[in-house]
Amino acid sequence: MPNKRVLWKTSTVIIFSTIIMAAILFITIVSVISSNLGKQIERVQQETFNQATEAVKDSIVSDPTLAGLDPFIRKGYKISVFNTTSKMFIYPKALSSWALDTESVNISLLEDSDGYLTTFTVGNKQVSVGYPVQLQAPEIKMIVLKSIPILLVMTLIIVAIIAGLYIFLYRNEKNKLNKLFHLTEKRVASETISETDFGIRVKDYAIIEKQVKALYDSLETSNNKMQQEMLLVKELERANVSLLQGITHEMKTPLMSTKLLIGQLQTQIPNNETIPSVLQQMTNLERLIHEVLFVTQKKYAGKEDKTIFLSTVLQQTLEKYDVLLDDKDIHVDLIIEAEFQMKFDIKLIEKILSNLLSNAIHYTNEHTIIRIVITADSFTMNNPITNVNIINMENIGKPFVSFGPSGGTGLGLYLIKMMLLNYPYELKTYINDSNMFVAKINKLE
Repeated sequence: MPNKRVLWKTSTVIIFSTIIMAAILFITIVSVISSNLGKQIERVQQETFNQATEAVKDSIVSDPTLAGLDPFIRKGYKISVFNTTSKMFIYPKALSSWALDTESVNISLLEDSDGYLTTFTVGNKQVSVGYPVQLQAPEIKMIVLKSIPILLVMTLIIVAIIAGLYIFLYRNEKNKLNKLFHLTEKRVASETISETDFGIRVKDYAIIEKQVKALYDSLETSNNKMQQEMLLVKELERANVSLLQGITHEMKTPLMSTKLLIGQLQTQIPNNETIPSVLQQMTNLERLIHEVLFVTQKKYAGKEDKTIFLSTVLQQTLEKYDVLLDDKDIHVDLIIEAEFQMKFDIKLIEKILSNLLSNAIHYTNEHTIIRIVITADSFTMNNPITNVNIINMENIGKPFVSFGPSGGTGLGLYLIKMMLLNYPYELKTYINDSNMFVAKINKLE
């Protein structure tokens, strides 16, 4: 048994795919930011500090009064200028009382926080420039990591909006396709469907629309062609039935006249041995015509199926054959193991049982037993036969195939098979090891 496939809704696929892509993007962005943002900020700050240092150097060279250093102080830079000749600090004025302890001064420039510090010499001036840094790379990384919940919430909101837009779009397109499917279910003309613009804009759905329209047009063409052929077949069937009815009707009159003439001959020549045989053959021919006409009428006029119990119909049919059974001293051994319920046309099943009983009585020797077994899903009739060697089982049930001079036309079993064709049952015939002819009707699996 093949494994059952898991079917996904379009909305589920969209949401699932969007969440996966958003998660990958979110993890990538957070990883990149947390690993590179701090370093990038440090690099920019270092470049800015280097540019400021060059600007301080240029200001000292161009303005010996050092007045140009004040704007840098206001921007947060800490600058000290030490005159190596006088061994005194000349900038800022607050450090003019300091002497040789330049290392202490440099440390004091950044005593409140970590930062950048550089020292260079311009003439006889030793310049120290410092700039405090509030955040370094590890601290920036921690800030980024702390902001992850906010980023996650924002990402989820964006994902929900995007997924909602996609779902709305595809659901709207699907509804347009549903309109197309609804028209096909209503059997609207193919030309009307082909000319209808459903306003589908998504390419995949537009391809489906095109394929459905083409398939519907092909099916409608095939259906119209099939209906025309069915009408033709029905006309031919009606013509066949009319022809068959006409032929059988026309045959009844000469058959009846022939039987009357033979009857008169038998009265005139009572000891003639040929006349009874001819009368019997005429009777068989009349019965054959009647059966063919009956089956044909039932086939084309329609069936009247209803639930029946086979044992009940069988017992009613057996009563019609009491005289024949008594005449050959044949006993019927009926075994009903369970009720065989069938949904069948009552007249057809009566004809089937009648043909089986008639064949069994005809081919069974006198003073023997016909055994019938009924189960919940089968009917089996066993009767002993003679001259088993001349019977070809491959030809049993074929029309107009006879075995021996006393054989029939073969139409009895053939008509039974024809009557079972439109039902979930089949007829099987064979000869068992005890030289018993077995006819079995059972349900198809």
